[in-house]
Amino acid sequence: MHVRHALVLTVLVPLLTPLTACSSAGEGKTVTLIDAAGGNGGGGGGGGGGSPDAPSEAACLLPKALGAVTPTQQEGHSRKSSMSATSPDNFYLFADLNQDQTPDILLVDLWTGYGAFQNGFPNGPTTVQLTGEEASYETCGACITVQTDYTMSGPTGDPYIATAGTLNLTAANANSIAGSLSNVTFTHVTIDQMSGVTAPHADGCSGTLTSVTFQATPMPDTQLTGGGTRWKLSFDRR
Repeated sequence: MHVRHALVLTVLVPLLTPLTACSSAGEGKTVTLIDAAGGNGGGGGGGGGGSPDAPSEAACLLPKALGAVTPTQQEGHSRKSSMSATSPDNFYLFADLNQDQTPDILLVDLWTGYGAFQNGFPNGPTTVQLTGEEASYETCGACITVQTDYTMSGPTGDPYIATAGTLNLTAANANSIAGSLSNVTFTHVTIDQMSGVTAPHADGCSGTLTSVTFQATPMPDTQLTGGGTRWKLSFDRR
């Protein structure tokens, strides 16, 4: 089994450029999407004398109900963990969940050798319940996360991981990453960058997604071979 831990890789994703308004002063800025490390946290704390057991929606970075979402932009990638690998062992896809000035970005991150894909990617449609092994980056094969509040200067939010719901995967191959998510609960978590161990954040925040359909043709990340994991991805928004 390949080891997934603490390797930082850089990926250019020009598709995501228009997610927020850009001026010429913003050209060439690097935006870091943290998809598995706790990250640059949403600063601030604030106020309101609510109970820690029931955080206010304003204190939670992901909306409590995202509803049914139709992404305006999607991009797929594939990756081999070694130069000798004959086929990718990692397919991943990004999609915007809203068009806010600081949008929330869905990451569908699929790995062979883990969880639902312990024995490889399926040759046809398959259904995965996003519970148990799939709800922790230490063990998930179908790792479904959201990076909240994506900005031109970097992330201002933390990751949320799917802890309930259904992934209907129709393709994970060199031609397509495609499928849908339904009735998903995303939980605000902390994720150990070295081990992938995932735990609910102390703020108790979560959000739901009724449905989203995704599809993209994966671009091979041939320059990114070598063991490890993509705990962080940098996007050059040019």
